[in-house]
Amino acid sequence: MTVIAARLSRAARLSRGRVAAAALGLALAGPAAAPAAAQASSAGGQGLSLGYDVYLGGLKVLEADLALDRSPERYSVLLDAELKGFPALFTDWWAEVRSTGRLGDDGRPIPDLHRVERPKDGTLKITEMIYDGEGGVDVRFIPEGSDDDGGVTDAERHGSLDPLSGVIALMNRLEQIGSCESGGPVALYDGRRRFDLVMERLGTRTLEPSGYSAYSGAAEHCRLQLRAISGAFKNEASRQFWRGGAAGDELRTFDIWLARPVEGAAPVPVRIQGESWRGMLIVHLTDIRTRRADVVLRPGDRG
Repeated sequence: MTVIAARLSRAARLSRGRVAAAALGLALAGPAAAPAAAQASSAGGQGLSLGYDVYLGGLKVLEADLALDRSPERYSVLLDAELKGFPALFTDWWAEVRSTGRLGDDGRPIPDLHRVERPKDGTLKITEMIYDGEGGVDVRFIPEGSDDDGGVTDAERHGSLDPLSGVIALMNRLEQIGSCESGGPVALYDGRRRFDLVMERLGTRTLEPSGYSAYSGAAEHCRLQLRAISGAFKNEASRQFWRGGAAGDELRTFDIWLARPVEGAAPVPVRIQGESWRGMLIVHLTDIRTRRADVVLRPGDRG
């Protein structure tokens, strides 16, 4: 193998993990509005800690922990992701992503802050999205000039949600109306790219016991579609993934299954699956913990 080929092969392996991390964050996002007034549920004020394994093309490439805290008025989401498996032999890439905000009277998340920390070229890179509470968002990069906003205009990102705030929106919607139907496009912005998201309900499916997943049983099956509207893509792998593959149809589709692994807790994603030009992307829920009770489910446990 030539030096150039070796470098290209290494870049491809690294891009697998980075694309999978981005996919996990956006695939966990959901519809952004709920028609019913927000009410405290049995899980109100309760914290959930979720563990996920991410597979791309049959290889485990990522482990992620998602911590969710909600009260009737506020929410906080923290996603920690770390490269694993074969790609981790070549880099110790990781990312920490946090979103905080308040909940409107209709249950819609109103973000305050979205912050991403990750290493790049031996330096800690930080992206901060600061919201004004009226739909506006200011993007900052630390160190200054270390990245750019992808050319997304103020008008395009006005009223958008960050991906993790979409997790809260999806949980609230399922609790309030029992469906994942979005009723129309929802604007998502991750600091460099703007997407429209649409969710449709496909029915209820029984997930069989598996050595990969901590949950088995009935789950709400939903289809999530992301359409790239504007923004920049760092490399060809990222561009093809988010724009629907080599054909470039600009539509990325994921199937997502949601359920309540712990009685009284909020519905959460228990499986995510979607095609990519690098192979099938599959996300399995591997464990779940609540702070109210030390309930832990791991692969092979009954749902």
